[in-house]
Amino acid sequence: METRRSKAYFDLISFGGFLIIVGLIFFLYPDIPSAIRAFFEALSEQRRFPVLSEPRFRPLPEAAAIFFAMLGILNFLMAGIRLVARWPWQRSLNDASWGIALVFLGYLIWLYSISGGGVISGWLIWPTFLIVAGILVAVNGLIRYYYAPRERPMSEKYEGKG
Repeated sequence: METRRSKAYFDLISFGGFLIIVGLIFFLYPDIPSAIRAFFEALSEQRRFPVLSEPRFRPLPEAAAIFFAMLGILNFLMAGIRLVARWPWQRSLNDASWGIALVFLGYLIWLYSISGGGVISGWLIWPTFLIVAGILVAVNGLIRYYYAPRERPMSEKYEGKG
């Protein structure tokens, strides 16, 4: 059952997982702070989105791909933990849906990073992700609607009461 106290525990678990993921990214890519700084400097100087295949930006797409994929996996773990803890299934469905979306986003960014933009261009990543996220939101809503408690029609409520 969902209570404020148990919500706080789950929030702590989720935040702890997020900190672990950020720490792993900095461990795997120790030069990521300088790449981020160089990216924003280039963005302000050029006034357009820099080409990420340049050597000084090279760790950014790879790190982003791993980051989003790991966040998706964390969402899957949280969905499983919520199910085991007997939380409402709608919250687990939400976590699992976002897990799918984030892993897919990580996969798209990974396709971009391994090919230098050859398999998928940087401009197609976000529209593709938004389409998949929209499909997941719609499917999530349909599942919730299908399993929602039904209200009796007005005609049934007032039959025989007259």
